[in-house]
Amino acid sequence: MTPRVREILEWYSSENPGLLTNLARILNSGDLAGSGRLCIFAVTEELLSNPAEKFSSNPNSFDPNYHFELAVESGVSAYIGSLGAIQACARNFAGEIPMILNLNSFKNEKSVLLATTADALRLGCSAVALTIKHGSEMSAENLTQIQRILASAQQVGLPLVVNIKCSSSMDEVASCVQASVQMGAHITMVSAPEEHFTNSELKKSYHDKRIRTAKLYDRVKHTLDCSLGGKRIVLFEAGSELGSEELTNQAKEIARGGGFGSMVGLMALKKSKDDSVKLLSQLMSNFKVK
Repeated sequence: MTPRVREILEWYSSENPGLLTNLARILNSGDLAGSGRLCIFAVTEELLSNPAEKFSSNPNSFDPNYHFELAVESGVSAYIGSLGAIQACARNFAGEIPMILNLNSFKNEKSVLLATTADALRLGCSAVALTIKHGSEMSAENLTQIQRILASAQQVGLPLVVNIKCSSSMDEVASCVQASVQMGAHITMVSAPEEHFTNSELKKSYHDKRIRTAKLYDRVKHTLDCSLGGKRIVLFEAGSELGSEELTNQAKEIARGGGFGSMVGLMALKKSKDDSVKLLSQLMSNFKVK
């Protein structure tokens, strides 16, 4: 156990030993093991949508075994997948990479639960993930769903990852992260914040209080300040429309701002395996402790 991982676990000292053990397993896996940084590969976007849009550019990616192979070979910290994908592959890849079971998806903008914490426990997962979509702020329904899943996950010693799908405006990202950690999420994933605001009054407030937002590392630092003063793990989603060089620069800025790392989604499945492994390795190299 490295000093950095031990420090992070102390932030979660109110949790039970089983949950801390699973969180430590994620922090001690992959190429970033022990650094306190994470890179998580998530194949959870629009699980109930047409698969051709997600996988046709690389036919190998229709097979969830390919997702696991890519995750293991690239050395990411953990893999987030659906119940079907993890059930199909968990036995073959048992012990090779921490698995995180995604519990829900969206149908007609309504959240649909597709799995339970009991499924995650049965399959040997190290955590569960809940995806949240919302408008300008967290709705009561969002918060209630987080609370219910969190209570269920804590009972069986599983950390909760909350993956928030929101706009990338600075004020919205900050508000979402704060709501997530205040509800008790152990890891929050959110878009990398951009230098624009949804609420003009909040923009004025940021200006009046001299909160720096001009550079990405400034915005990352502020986002972490909103996560209990930086004492909760926050990951930033790698931009799906960015090229390899832009993604690398984004990772450097996140690291400079003290960010815990990145979440990489379906973009990793649209390239060849060699190219995806190279891309993920480049991203993670920016988060390794020098």
